[in-house]
Amino acid sequence: MADETILIIDDSADTRLVLSLRLKVQGYRTVFAADALEAITMALQAQPDAILLDLGLPGSNGFLVLERLKAISVLAPIPVIIVSAEEPDVAQAKALASGAVAYLQKPVVQRTLVETVEKALAASRELTKTGDIPITLNNSVSLNDVSTERCTINGRRDLDDHGRGPLQRVVIRAS
Repeated sequence: MADETILIIDDSADTRLVLSLRLKVQGYRTVFAADALEAITMALQAQPDAILLDLGLPGSNGFLVLERLKAISVLAPIPVIIVSAEEPDVAQAKALASGAVAYLQKPVVQRTLVETVEKALAASRELTKTGDIPITLNNSVSLNDVSTERCTINGRRDLDDHGRGPLQRVVIRAS
């Protein structure tokens, strides 16, 4: 969709170029970062609509970047899609549990890339439209004041009957 910006965070100039070309054909604008420090700075400057994040970055790793993105309130709602050459066996589960919305294995087919970006952006627009507020939590918390009917965790209702549980991401629908 035109007028939406995608931040591509990857240390490989070739990968940034290929991903950018595939997205520009669909009308997306792209901005780039090549390392962890530049990633956070560019995300804050550009306020992108979605982020494509490689896990193998110099000076850090993609999981730390993802953690930092989700810890900054103005960046936390931005959907992050992991695009990595790492084997998905462990990395995919860890990425999704850390707040990524999707995991794509390199090399990425254009159709898969575009469909994944479009789905992530549509879900993000829906959250904005409905007033759902993504919150990142690092500890186990009690939700005695929030009914489970109004609380979704990672897209599922997996709290116990008392509304308590170890949480990573919570969406609380505003009344």
